[in-house]
Amino acid sequence: TEKADIFSAAMIMWYIASGRRPDQGTGHNVEWRPDLNMVDWVELRPIIAQAWSAQPQMRPSALECIDLLLKLEGINELLLVGSVPKASCTCTMM
Repeated sequence: TEKADIFSAAMIMWYIASGRRPDQGTGHNVEWRPDLNMVDWVELRPIIAQAWSAQPQMRPSALECIDLLLKLEGINELLLVGSVPKASCTCTMM
């Protein structure tokens, strides 16, 4: 479903922004969510959190996700350069 796809897209966002595998050391637990504090780009955290809502009807649509992402400060640099903006984040990939 679209809501499951949104959850998965947020997991990918977390993976890219944190540089860690989402399932690292957790096994398979459907209730588990990775630690949002591992995402240095603070403005991205609420988008991921909303997409991980335990209630699928509360997750944003794909278009809403795109709208939220395009409003992030530094998103243009991310799209053009392919890395998280330095001014917004001190991310390092592991």
